[in-house]
Amino acid sequence: MLVADHFATLRQTRSWSPAITFHGQTHCFGELVTHGWQVGNGLLAIGLPRRERVAILAHNRPEFVELLIGVGASGHALAALDWRLSDQGLIDQLEEAGSQLLFVAGEFYARVARLAPQLSRLRHVIALDDGHRRWPDYRRWRNAQLATRPRVRAREEDEFLHLYARDAAGRPQGVRLTHQGYERLFQAWLGRRLLAGAAAVVRNVMPMFHRGGVNRSVLPLLRGAHLHLADQEPASG
Repeated sequence: MLVADHFATLRQTRSWSPAITFHGQTHCFGELVTHGWQVGNGLLAIGLPRRERVAILAHNRPEFVELLIGVGASGHALAALDWRLSDQGLIDQLEEAGSQLLFVAGEFYARVARLAPQLSRLRHVIALDDGHRRWPDYRRWRNAQLATRPRVRAREEDEFLHLYARDAAGRPQGVRLTHQGYERLFQAWLGRRLLAGAAAVVRNVMPMFHRGGVNRSVLPLLRGAHLHLADQEPASG
């Protein structure tokens, strides 16, 4: 099975079960997956080529998972950007990802507007929060799309998630996770009993641009667990 298949099954079997609680609001699996499918159909409607990387610049939020479900169902990949980087670091990540489309949260609007002229491939920016005068509003854009599963079948070798590590010189280096690779990781966690059952409640405060952070969110969700998500890491000290 691919990640998209797991989420399609969860929509059937746990549609009304809680999936993510964030800032006191709970989203069920049916809602989460339907929104993801709308995202996938929206990416296809824009005309993004197959295997194109779609980028997100945001603190933790449920929309990250909607985008992940969407790209998994539409044959694209999600590039999670490290919001802690300098301006040049973000430019380097976006250029390395080659993304034409960026989803951006309100706290980063001014930064992206400042950097956009230096981003050679960026064609579309969608605002995850209300109030931007030029960029389309995410919810309006998403809700205007078909709510059925995209009629695309991703391949096991297709990239699903694009994260970043640092090389010996401290430069961002892309980490490519395929559908097949992520399924193997999921099965490995199951085999080692690192995932609780569907009745479990888990909490993640790690940033989801990090491998540990995204795994602590997505893998329990694939199991059907209830994720309590914090937007940022707690302050130290």
